[in-house]
Amino acid sequence: MEYRDETTGIFYQVVGDGIPVLFLHGLGVDHRTLQFIFESFFQNHPKFLFKRIYLDLPGMGKTPTNPNIRTSDDILNLLLKFIKNTIGKSQFILVGQSYGGYLAQGIMYNISMSLIAAILICPVVIPEVEKRDVPDRQIIKKNSVFLASLSKEERQDYLKNTVIISPENWKIFSKYIRSAFSTVDKSFISELFHQHYPFLKNLQDLKQQYQFPTLFLLGKQDSTVGYRDHWKILSQFSHASFFIIDIAGHNLLIEQASLIFNILEWYFNQIENITN
Repeated sequence: MEYRDETTGIFYQVVGDGIPVLFLHGLGVDHRTLQFIFESFFQNHPKFLFKRIYLDLPGMGKTPTNPNIRTSDDILNLLLKFIKNTIGKSQFILVGQSYGGYLAQGIMYNISMSLIAAILICPVVIPEVEKRDVPDRQIIKKNSVFLASLSKEERQDYLKNTVIISPENWKIFSKYIRSAFSTVDKSFISELFHQHYPFLKNLQDLKQQYQFPTLFLLGKQDSTVGYRDHWKILSQFSHASFFIIDIAGHNLLIEQASLIFNILEWYFNQIENITN
């Protein structure tokens, strides 16, 4: 079912019933980038009963921009209002990918007692790109014949974060990630990224301690956010599982989908043990 929160203007979709799970996608895409992998997972694991909430961040997908929303702090405050309106006082699970993972950390700091668990997928830890400790850009597997069949624009989009180049991966990337590019307010995203990306408070300086189980999923070849910076915040999480997955970059969910499914099955079993 599709909805729009009247107070915040945020568009979102709800699938299933049970414990709420809130999904926050990355910068410059929309809710489909997480929905495609997680709905495939839940459809293959019907025993897991969760209410999945997939939203579009401001200026992306079907959520419009707002003159009062310019910075990451503004978006964070909007999300806190959205959570209050749609989830209320219920405890929930939080999933954040890339920039959505950065926002998720802000939510953790503000309402940690509301969280049952969290999943951070290739999350931004250091907002300033030039300060990140990331591996060099590399491609592990390459189908040159297929790559040559793409247009120049398609290759540029595909090669930015891809570690495994194949027709199968391109099909998923094109349908669930590249198709979202056209839904984005590029001016808003550019200003946010270049001028208003970091929170006013440095989350790492706050030294908050989190008790809920947190799953980190990171790509060994992720040249966008890397994996080494994430070690620096691991001590903040009393119960954390930390996976650095080889032959995977920032498009981890596409490149290692079957392995991700196995990890998610193990993780949601742990959550069920906690909640039952």
